[in-house]
Amino acid sequence: MAELTPEQRQAAQARGRHFVAATDEQVATLSMQRRVFWMKGRAYLVVRSDGFLETVATLQAVLRQPQPAVERPHPAAPPEPAPSDPFPARPPSPAPAEDGAVAQKPAEAGEPERPAASAPAGRPAPAALAMTARLVASYVATNSVTIGELDGLIRSIHRTVTGLRQPRRP
Repeated sequence: MAELTPEQRQAAQARGRHFVAATDEQVATLSMQRRVFWMKGRAYLVVRSDGFLETVATLQAVLRQPQPAVERPHPAAPPEPAPSDPFPARPPSPAPAEDGAVAQKPAEAGEPERPAASAPAGRPAPAALAMTARLVASYVATNSVTIGELDGLIRSIHRTVTGLRQPRRP
């Protein structure tokens, strides 16, 4: 049985390892492989960034390595206040058209200006990111997903969401 101290857990987390509570089935299956770690009477699995589980020997080797330097976080900038009106105010009307120039069509009074429907090239639309996050959260809430599968799931759902055609607004 591999008992870990809180200091060892912090050191492993600083080196990119994640701790996941182990189920009884995982304890029964993975104990012989020495992949179950105990802290304060609870069983945990230690997951590497590539999704594989650490063994006692591999985690001990990781903990013997020098700890990475900890950068002091910069003070967070205060958040910018959200605009109270989702549609920004229109800029003032341009000067009257001079001779020969075409005057701009005035905007209709009751219709607010709509933001662009698509994001700049190379950047996904915020709506697509929000929809991807909601779909991934819904899927993960109802299905068992390993850490290793999560990246592929997010990419697949996002690719599908960004491939959907938005209905045109009148």
